[in-house]
Amino acid sequence: MTNDEWLIHFREAYKLPFNDDIRSNNWQYLGFSENEKNFLLSNYSKEFINSNQEHILKIVDIFTRYFFKKAEGGFIFCPLDAVNKEFGKTLSQNYNISDGPFYDLAKTYWTFRLQLDEDSSNLPKGYLPLYIKILRQVEINIAGLFFPTGGHINKGQQKQVLKEYAPDIDIDQFMDDNPMFKSNRIGIFIFLLIATLFIIVVFAFAKWIFS
Repeated sequence: MTNDEWLIHFREAYKLPFNDDIRSNNWQYLGFSENEKNFLLSNYSKEFINSNQEHILKIVDIFTRYFFKKAEGGFIFCPLDAVNKEFGKTLSQNYNISDGPFYDLAKTYWTFRLQLDEDSSNLPKGYLPLYIKILRQVEINIAGLFFPTGGHINKGQQKQVLKEYAPDIDIDQFMDDNPMFKSNRIGIFIFLLIATLFIIVVFAFAKWIFS
């Protein structure tokens, strides 16, 4: 995508409200002005980030809300062929599902990430627009919670984020479809099965010894 194409997404995202404190009902709108456009196109530096941290965090929140709104319909940021090439198989084959809220989120996430990866690698030398760093932070936040490369998957946190950012998603169906939780359930089942068989063998051996 070009800068202008990403800015179209930001313009749509800025139509959504944000809330600094989820404990309150203080919803606000930033408004996508020419100054805001230039702000997003500013060249990234740590000094710039530090001096505008509060404003940037608001934009991260706004685009996160926009991301989940797009995910509710399974929006794709690039052709799914790019995902097939990345995995060496389709998303359906990778997650063993072909529809539903988790599948829709996976489509939106992976096309978002791959499009962002491609655009980041094609930037002119010496220029890193602020909006790319903001998009990357959104991607990292979502990946860490919903598509981690390792570590613990927190079902409670997933539910909380979905309730806050994607209230129209069927959360129960999402959890049922999530293959990461299915894997955990299979692992628990296998463990219990092995433990049960072990107990049966131990008792059978004990009965034979003392008979």
